[in-house]
Amino acid sequence: MTDRKETKPPTGTTEKEETMADGEPPTATEIEQVIRRWPEVSDLFSRHVRLALSRPAHQQWELFALSCLARAHHAVQSVFILDGRGPDCAVLARVLYDHVVTFVWLLANPEQHYLEQLSYEHEERIKLRNEMLKHAPVPASRDALELALISSGWNPKVKSAPPVFEKARQADKHWNKALPVMNFAFARDYGGNFRNYSAYIHPRVVGVVPFATCDGVPSPDTLKPFALVQIDAMMTFVRALMIATKLLHSMSAEDVARACSLEDAEPENA
Repeated sequence: MTDRKETKPPTGTTEKEETMADGEPPTATEIEQVIRRWPEVSDLFSRHVRLALSRPAHQQWELFALSCLARAHHAVQSVFILDGRGPDCAVLARVLYDHVVTFVWLLANPEQHYLEQLSYEHEERIKLRNEMLKHAPVPASRDALELALISSGWNPKVKSAPPVFEKARQADKHWNKALPVMNFAFARDYGGNFRNYSAYIHPRVVGVVPFATCDGVPSPDTLKPFALVQIDAMMTFVRALMIATKLLHSMSAEDVARACSLEDAEPENA
């Protein structure tokens, strides 16, 4: 599927820039203290989300939402498995952010937003099919393509979902009021976790600099900054798990806070 044209977010500092402005960047020890909690966070996902996915019946939007969260979890796992391959981890962090934002936006108004997401997917599938038709016959007819989406609940009268940044903005507005256990700032993170990491997807100077070595193999020094990718990935997923507590009643916000040692998290009923 092709990327949609994204609305330009308002100018402002990213979370990383604010950290730099407020004081020194995190030390190697501080980074290690954060990322070493990943097994506990991952285990929380395994015990609650996988259990929910194993149920025999789901509403269509619920299965889609849980699958987005499972895809996000898989991406974070891959980021840790690929430790030392920073550019590839950055690409995965971008994939993670996209799925998490769709997940948290969807849960703000599940039935309506699911239909909007299907309309967006319809637009993208039609674009892809039309593009492929320029070069070779396409096996699936447009009718077959649309029938498959209708079986998933697509309603052609429903408008398409907004771009990623607008989803993030709407999610922030909803969840900071509905679930005040932490500051949800998905829109603020858009610049760092979506646009910034796009540099490692496309052929851009900043994205290929790590490979500017005599043998084309990134040196360890050029990969050191990518330790922050692990924190970005993990904490983006933690915020998604916090919001997932509104869908998975077997898991509480306190469970999530305890898993990643968020000592300043407030009780859910605060």
